[in-house]
Amino acid sequence: MAENITLNPVATFQNDTTAVNTVNTNNTTITTAFQDVLSLSGQSPNQMKSALDMNSFPIMNLPPPGSSNSPARLIDVTSTNPITISLSLAGDVTAPASSGVLTTTVAKVNGVSYPTTPSTNTVPVVTSSNTITYQQINNAQIAAGTITSANIGTNVVGNTNIRQGAARSVIGVTGNATANEADIQGTTRQVLAVNTAGTGLVFAQPQGDQLLGTITNDAATAGNIGEYITSVINSPGVTLSNNVASNVTSISLTAGDWDISGAVYFTLTGSSTAVVGGVTTISATQASAPGQFYQYNSSALADTFSTAPVSSFRLSLSTTTIVYLTALCIFSTGATTAFGAINARRAR
Repeated sequence: MAENITLNPVATFQNDTTAVNTVNTNNTTITTAFQDVLSLSGQSPNQMKSALDMNSFPIMNLPPPGSSNSPARLIDVTSTNPITISLSLAGDVTAPASSGVLTTTVAKVNGVSYPTTPSTNTVPVVTSSNTITYQQINNAQIAAGTITSANIGTNVVGNTNIRQGAARSVIGVTGNATANEADIQGTTRQVLAVNTAGTGLVFAQPQGDQLLGTITNDAATAGNIGEYITSVINSPGVTLSNNVASNVTSISLTAGDWDISGAVYFTLTGSSTAVVGGVTTISATQASAPGQFYQYNSSALADTFSTAPVSSFRLSLSTTTIVYLTALCIFSTGATTAFGAINARRAR
């Protein structure tokens, strides 16, 4: 180790004070320098504060390592002087015959042993002794709910094998369950229904080739066959102008096939010659298509009340559409009002 220090020279001892100060300063410098060198006898402090560069020279005469923090010599790590480690081997771990790598006889996952080499087309199965073996399975064992060592052949699990599974069960209206039923297969225009005993499902022809209707006073939900939409305007309704079509009321229908009907009722107070009621998709426009309006003409309507019923007709819509109930009256005196109702039922 080297410590570079610089000492002040004593120029003369004729001036005692100057000489003493110079000597004391030099002593302090030497003392400080000795604090930064290694001690042969181990005097403190004796710890390194930076890397120790041996400049390619060896450190000689090291003792054998005595603890985990001791340096090891080459002789301590060669095969002629192995490090002795005591191991306690148990279970599937086997010791090497000499120096080498520890080996196991069986692989384990979560304490369950696996064979080291599975066979082709096998699956792992846990046994009653908490070990795993690789087994092959076949169709009969799958259907019976068990897996044994028989083989599943190539491409043999098909439609005929799967649909006869033992787990299939059908609950009928009586609460009875069926299992292992033969394939259920219907023909044209048959429906799947519970049998008369309430114990299973069968394909059968609807009686009278009809669909069952509701058996209570409920309403079909939107979008379903039988959906019913109506709008009713009570008297006095709307006031009419002479020979001008007016909207009495309207409904909004979504896309579908609808049966439409309606009726317009007129209250007359003067002299009238014609009343017309109709259903149309054009606002404030009198319907002109046959079957979509009703018209009554007379040289002089003396009645104070008249009716224009519109019979049911088909209206097929591709998008949501507003359908109007309209009224028209031809009169020369008095005032006329109209009220009525429009109805629609989804046919399909």
